[in-house]
Amino acid sequence: MLVCNILKSEDEVVDLANAWRELYARVGFNFFSDYDPLYIWWKTVAQLSGMTMSVVVGWRDGRVVTC
Repeated sequence: MLVCNILKSEDEVVDLANAWRELYARVGFNFFSDYDPLYIWWKTVAQLSGMTMSVVVGWRDGRVVTC
């Protein structure tokens, strides 16, 4: 069963980093779906501009999956 969550805090997203990297390695998306560029953008542009974070994540059998 697919379970989806919306992460709204930086701490929740940071806690997801390893699972996100594992998904990226397994599925092989592009630069824009990689955790590290997103996090760098968040810290250097978005957060400093007053933006809020919303990351939708899907889980199946204890692993992050694409939806």
